[in-house]
Amino acid sequence: MMRAWIALILMLMAPLAPASEKTDAAVTAANRWLRQVDNGEYPAAYAAASALMRQKVAFDAWQGAIAQSRTPLGMVHKRELTYGALQKELPGLARGDYAQLRFRTDFATKYEVTESITMMLDSDGQWRPIGYFIK
Repeated sequence: MMRAWIALILMLMAPLAPASEKTDAAVTAANRWLRQVDNGEYPAAYAAASALMRQKVAFDAWQGAIAQSRTPLGMVHKRELTYGALQKELPGLARGDYAQLRFRTDFATKYEVTESITMMLDSDGQWRPIGYFIK
């Protein structure tokens, strides 16, 4: 009986593995991109963003908005993933692979800031940001 339960649990978990791998890959890519922003590497972060984001927001406008919102916060002391969900559809966007992620981040001048980042799986198989918001 116990073996049957274990087999059933393993069968039910098997479909979750690819989603977990996709989520992990999206989180890894988001963290890499956020470190570029943290370090003030704005041209590199912009270049690493999705083509969709770069089409919608010019570099100068994006850099100005990021610098205005991030510079007063200072250095990152701690960043922790608090939410991650994969989706196939988001309002106003074509059907695809998207990850909505939220981090609780402690900065030098402000604690418990929520960073929300939406990632998309690009045609080259890489996760890239399409949106970033700080609350």
